[in-house]
Amino acid sequence: MHDYSKLPTQFISKMLMLTGMALLGGSLFGFAGGFIAQYFYPIGDLKLFIQSSELQSNQPSAALIIQAMASLGTFAVPSLIFALYVTKYRLSIYFTLQKKPALLPLIILFFLAFLVNPVADLAFQLNQLLYLPDTWGHVAQWINTQNEKITNNYSALLSFNNIGQFSLAMLTMALIPAIGEELFFRGILQRLIQNQTGRSHAGIWITALIFSLIHMQLSLFLPRLVLGAFIGYLFWWSGRLWYAITAHFINNSLALSIYYCFPNFAETNTSGIHENWTFMIIALILFMIFLYLFHTFVTQSAIRHGKRLG
Repeated sequence: MHDYSKLPTQFISKMLMLTGMALLGGSLFGFAGGFIAQYFYPIGDLKLFIQSSELQSNQPSAALIIQAMASLGTFAVPSLIFALYVTKYRLSIYFTLQKKPALLPLIILFFLAFLVNPVADLAFQLNQLLYLPDTWGHVAQWINTQNEKITNNYSALLSFNNIGQFSLAMLTMALIPAIGEELFFRGILQRLIQNQTGRSHAGIWITALIFSLIHMQLSLFLPRLVLGAFIGYLFWWSGRLWYAITAHFINNSLALSIYYCFPNFAETNTSGIHENWTFMIIALILFMIFLYLFHTFVTQSAIRHGKRLG
């Protein structure tokens, strides 16, 4: 069968379709989430609430509901619709979800999800060296404004005060993004780019770049780029999206759990763990070892079954 995804016109049309559905779905579901939140919580004017991180911090549950719906509409729902449009296979087959993850790689992945944090921390330190040139003018000002706005919005979402709000935050900021974003970025976008370019590594890194840019946080650009590439390789090596979803969920849930158990962690550790170079070096070595183990196990398994993505 001819692979029409290699035709530029088909690739562009698919990208435009995916982008359009994400924008439309995010808007519609976001507003629907706003009306749901408005029904259950005294948030006042919906438009003002959405624009004000201060108001959101006063009603974090309402803000989390809006965020959850917007995330579903931006990533999960468009991914499912897109998959149904481009393939006649069942969704579980298209997204490789019928391939159950093996126990040993999951155990290795659990350690990797912890050990990737020193790598992300190093990327964060390098990120501090990034700056926008003065010649960018209004563009630089807009980017910095968006970065500050989104950072404040995330802070508002993290204003949970009890176990109920924390559980809602885990659903909104860990489980839903892990599933929806991995369906969107690794399940569809990465494979589209890999098929179009014929280069697996290019597909992984371009997808990771888009993944980082779409969050519109310059202060976390490099850490998200690294995490996106890390998850992309997990999927490419294994051919199973469950590993990517699991890694994404562990990373997000770990961050939320630390924030909930140690609310002053961010304020008292702004310099990061990079100052403890002994810990950093040991963690990096362990990360490379576990990454090698994961790669070896899943690629050998995929080759045996003839199912490795390429």
